Amino acid sequence: MPTPAIITRASLKLMNVPYLVVNAGSYLEPKIPYVALPSRCVGGLIKECRGLPKGVASKLFKESESLGELISKNVDVVIIGESIPGGTTTALGILAGLGYEAWSLVSSSGPKNPHELKEMVVKEGLEILRRKHARSNVFDVIECLGDPVHISIAGLVNGVISNDAKIILAGGTQMSAVLAILKSLNTKLNNRLVVGTTKWIVNDVTSNIVKLISITCDVPIIAFNFDFSTSNYDGLKYYERGYVKEGVGAGGTAIAASVINDISAEDITKEVHEEYSRLLSMGELHGKGKPH
Repeated sequence: MPTPAIITRASLKLMNVPYLVVNAGSYLEPKIPYVALPSRCVGGLIKECRGLPKGVASKLFKESESLGELISKNVDVVIIGESIPGGTTTALGILAGLGYEAWSLVSSSGPKNPHELKEMVVKEGLEILRRKHARSNVFDVIECLGDPVHISIAGLVNGVISNDAKIILAGGTQMSAVLAILKSLNTKLNNRLVVGTTKWIVNDVTSNIVKLISITCDVPIIAFNFDFSTSNYDGLKYYERGYVKEGVGAGGTAIAASVINDISAEDITKEVHEEYSRLLSMGELHGKGKPH
């Protein structure tokens, strides 16, 4: 299986734009330069209402808000992507905790979407949340049913918006949880935000990003039309079979490269294949995914 970062790296290379890795709570420290939020922590078990320690959600929001303000000075557009293990489950938890009927709407990185498992986990945590808090606020919900990434993205957005920059939320159905957080905090987006994703998310019959965005915070959705059906790499063909679908800003960066720098889909696809080939030549995939 390929890593979604292949697509992101290829698009960023074509645009020749700077990028920043932010650690909001990675289990393993990145082996590349990155910015670490002071209150970063690894997410806990949401079925036990232990997503984050008490008080951490608001700290992560404020820290990432400050970072958003810093990186968006004199910048026109900021693209925000994410990588969260189990992120669609915690996104569902956030949405459910904030009162949205999001059952069976979030996506999955595989062709078979385990909605029943996700709902079982979320409902167990939700029951504990309701017992603990007669009236919960957004930070209570995050600390029970969320993870460190969605609240941090929301903070970044808040900071970027304060500088009047435009934002591409580069991700799939998880970005609806970010929008729900922002709505709960009364953030005014002022028509400066779009969700940038891929055709695999929009066309996914096991989820519904359009409905999720419409019920949380109705903003434009743009999907990049990647097509790996004729690729010589089996790993890339798996995207067409329902695997991965998005990840690490794939759709948003491709959209930015196409619209802002007038780079064609063919050029982006070519760059993706060259990046894939480069990784294979390094031996990191031990020969898997070679052209057939």
